[in-house]
Amino acid sequence: MMKKWNVGNEKVITGDTIDVLLNSTHDELAELSAVYDRLPETQCARKTHCCSMLPEATLLEVLAAFKRLGSMQERQRRGIFARIIEYFFINPARITACPFLVETRCTIYENRFFGCRAYGLWSKRHYDKMAGYNRQAKLSLGQQWRKMGITLSDDVLDFQVPYCLDVEVLNGAMVDDSELVLTSHEIADLSARLSPWHGIFNQQYVADLSFLAATMTYGIQSALRMKIDIVRNLLTNPDRTRLDQIQKNIDNTPLPFGPDRENQN
Repeated sequence: MMKKWNVGNEKVITGDTIDVLLNSTHDELAELSAVYDRLPETQCARKTHCCSMLPEATLLEVLAAFKRLGSMQERQRRGIFARIIEYFFINPARITACPFLVETRCTIYENRFFGCRAYGLWSKRHYDKMAGYNRQAKLSLGQQWRKMGITLSDDVLDFQVPYCLDVEVLNGAMVDDSELVLTSHEIADLSARLSPWHGIFNQQYVADLSFLAATMTYGIQSALRMKIDIVRNLLTNPDRTRLDQIQKNIDNTPLPFGPDRENQN
C-alpha cells in the first residue's frame, strides 16, 4: 500500500525528505530485514574485492544505511558522510573503495545492501552476464564524459569487480540465480511503497547513494558542476587541494538529516 508523505517538494530529495521517510518506514525497514534474513548466512575471506565500489541500491536500502549512520558517534558519521561525497566526486577518475569500508571492515555490515549480500552467491554465468551489462553502461558513460571534453581512464572504464570464489555458505541451502532475482524484485517492491520518492531516486539520482548525499549538501546543479571540475582537474593535474578542502569542510558540517539536523533545531 502506498503512503502519503507530508513533504512539499516532490521532485527533489532533501534532508527533510529523508527525516520524514526515516520516521515513517519502520514497517518497511523491518520487512527489508526479514527479506535479508532469508538469504543464507555466509562468511568470506575479507579480501574486499566487492568493496571497491558503492553498489546501486533501492531508496529503502539507502534509508537503512542512513539510519545506521545516524546511530554512530558524530565524528564517525560525519567522516563517513564526507567519504560518500568524495566518492561521488572522484569515482569517474579513479577506482576507490566503498566509503563505508574501514580497512577490511564494513561500518554498516548489518545494513549492507542486497548487492553486497548477493556477491559470491550468483553463479559465474549470471555474474558474467551482469558484468557485460555493466561494461556497456560504462562505455555509454565514457561517451557522455567525452561530450564534455573529458576522456576517462581505461583503468576506470575497463574495471570490473572479479567473480568471487571466497564466499562460504554457513547454514541453509545455497540459493540459485532465480531466487536471488526474485529477492531483488521483492526488495524493489518494498521500496516502491515509498513512491514517489522511490521512482525519483531511481531516475533522477540513478539509484546512487553518493549522488544523493552530494546533492543534499550542495544542490543538484552545484554538485554536478563541482564533479565535472574535480574530475577534469584530477585527470589533467592530479592535485587534490580543492577536493581536500571540500572534504575538510564536510567533516565539520552537520549531516543534512538525522541527529545532526535535530541538534540544529
